[in-house]
Amino acid sequence: MEQRSAAPVFAQPEIRLITSAKGGVGKSTVCANLGAALALRGKRVLLVDCDVANRCLDLMLGLQDRAIFGIRDIMSGDISAADAVYACPALPNLHLIPGSRFDEEAPDPAQALPALIKEAALGDYDHIFIDTPGGMHSILAAAAGCVSEALIVSSAQTTAIRSAQAAAALVAQHGTPSQRLIINQFMAADAFMPRHAKRRSILRFPDRRSPKKRQNDASVTLVETVDTLGLSLLGVIPFDASLWDAQNKGLLLCDPALADTFFAKAHRNIAARLCHFSVPLFADR
Repeated sequence: MEQRSAAPVFAQPEIRLITSAKGGVGKSTVCANLGAALALRGKRVLLVDCDVANRCLDLMLGLQDRAIFGIRDIMSGDISAADAVYACPALPNLHLIPGSRFDEEAPDPAQALPALIKEAALGDYDHIFIDTPGGMHSILAAAAGCVSEALIVSSAQTTAIRSAQAAAALVAQHGTPSQRLIINQFMAADAFMPRHAKRRSILRFPDRRSPKKRQNDASVTLVETVDTLGLSLLGVIPFDASLWDAQNKGLLLCDPALADTFFAKAHRNIAARLCHFSVPLFADR
């Protein structure tokens, strides 16, 4: 049963970055499915895809054939932010401002990003997520001063952890008051055990990799990851091999094919925490 936890009062909407300095850790997947989980709770959610080089949220939300305008069109002054908002067909409470096709001659979208976020915040939304590109981009620095919190996404690999440290330091430097950690693609077996200790599985979604692959993997335990980054842990999302096929089909956690997976449950737990409810880390809900 959810218990509401003490939390600061935010002006509506709550605006958050979803970021890391490294590509490939699943920022956009987390962004799309957290938005879906909050929409299922009756929240009105807006996602802003700022990855102008590798936009993909329109694909994840099933909007690839509808998303005509994007953030560059807004920043050019041709249209308002409201004119580039598209509702997800599967979840009408979930909305997207798509990224734009990459254009080397176009101005850096970071220049107008604060104004875009301010305009988007005037809409009737409970939550706004800014999905940023991988790497130390000017977009990340520009958005950092416009949000209440940064959700740093990292896998448990040493390279991703180092990049997450860099992202957390950058957003703090540019004015984001709070940073919390989401560990994605986590091989759940042995989650709390030191690597040199006796191995045991403590969760119900076991590590199905071969012993050789586990031995050679440059990953660390959950405790080691959190200890290294020094960030408050918001949630852990287990690795799910079936997600590849689901993503190719544009499915979100609300789809029956994913709804009962540990992947979906983890996102629903994180969404509950973002709504200021106290939920155990590995609650099966």
